[in-house]
Amino acid sequence: MEVILRKDIDNLGGKNEVLKVKDGFARNYLLPRKLAITATPGNLKDLKEKIRIANDMREKRISSARDLAETLSQLNLRVVKKAGKEGKLFGSVTPQEVADMVFETSGLTVDKRKLNLPEHLKNLGVFHFTAKLDTGVTATLRLEIVGEMEEQLAAEEAQEAASAEEEENVHSEGSAG
Repeated sequence: MEVILRKDIDNLGGKNEVLKVKDGFARNYLLPRKLAITATPGNLKDLKEKIRIANDMREKRISSARDLAETLSQLNLRVVKKAGKEGKLFGSVTPQEVADMVFETSGLTVDKRKLNLPEHLKNLGVFHFTAKLDTGVTATLRLEIVGEMEEQLAAEEAQEAASAEEEENVHSEGSAG
């Protein structure tokens, strides 16, 4: 008798597989336990349709995962944390923080369990890590961790440069007139 398996069964076959089994095994074990259905032409047609729909859905899922990977790879994540003089953080950067940061910067949601961070990040610097989005689809992300003091110095330097440029513009306008 030919049957279509509804579940994976050890030593027999996988889900949606069409098998030829002994009549007694099918009637007394597989069919009553709803582990299989008989392989009638209608059931085979339904099976082909289910497989086609599942393949279409998988293709759409993988396509959207590739688009997400491309977008994530272009992100430059930056976090400011308190750190000691040697570049050690007071605390760490966790996968949840990175997932939240991705959402804040791009509006995209990434599951923290899919981020392959090297443990909890406890040092200042630039880190590259991957996010496994789907079967065969990964994105490489860049995360820069800077200390609060460095961030403050950079902001002050930018402010000084802007005010110096503004003064230069005022002097050049005054001498031109």
